[in-house]
Amino acid sequence: MTFIIGILAGVLIAFQSAINARLRMHVGAAFLTSFVSFSVGLLFLLGLSLIMQQTPAFSLDNLGNVPLWAWTGGLLGMVGLTANVLIFPKLGGVQTAVMPILGQVLMGVLIDTFAWLNSPYIAFTASRLFGIGLVLFGVWIAVVLPHLSGLKRKENANLWLWRAVGILGGTALATQAAVNGEFGRQPGSSLGAATVSFGVGAIGLLLVVLFYEKSLPKLCQPTKANRFGYGAAAYWAACLSSLAFGSSPNRHRLGGDARPLWPDLRQPAGR
Repeated sequence: MTFIIGILAGVLIAFQSAINARLRMHVGAAFLTSFVSFSVGLLFLLGLSLIMQQTPAFSLDNLGNVPLWAWTGGLLGMVGLTANVLIFPKLGGVQTAVMPILGQVLMGVLIDTFAWLNSPYIAFTASRLFGIGLVLFGVWIAVVLPHLSGLKRKENANLWLWRAVGILGGTALATQAAVNGEFGRQPGSSLGAATVSFGVGAIGLLLVVLFYEKSLPKLCQPTKANRFGYGAAAYWAACLSSLAFGSSPNRHRLGGDARPLWPDLRQPAGR
């Protein structure tokens, strides 16, 4: 059952980048886009907690058992989500799907192999090596092959910087999965772990929006952003909640690999 939930999370993430890219078109700022997504997702999870009669307010005894690094899940999610928002208009739908997956798989294998962040130990086997090879082959098809075949005769060197940002965002999301898994085990509530993660991420993004980007007044402007913000946040909340059920950061990658098969909700890359 957990395996199926992980795949479902990856499928939901497949739509998230495109929806957030459209949301950014209306909002006009990357960190503000992430803040809207996290904030609405936090409200979504709080409402879900009330419906399911679960409380994200854990007892002090439980909180004392939670290591300090387990509170960083929201900040890692903030990095991963904002990275996707930034690279989508630069790389397009396929590469925005592939590059974070590469980072997620590589970091996920390291976390499982060395049992980092209190994750269960999973041995590095030949089948895992084969899986990494398939991911690298997919990256080659998406990034290198079009250039070799002449489909992209001229390529901006800065694109590799954006691809590196995508890989970095993927490593942050893989680490977040393990961190949220640890938090979810301690209080005994995966929904509560996701709620706390959203809260930390929303606070971090609010500080960035207020003191760095200074884009909060844009939310007062009449736009069409609401429907995209609600959709993106609901997807993000469902994904993060499912990741908290288990700490293995590679479960949801199977669903996430379906991303390039879906039409994206964006304007052509580079605009």
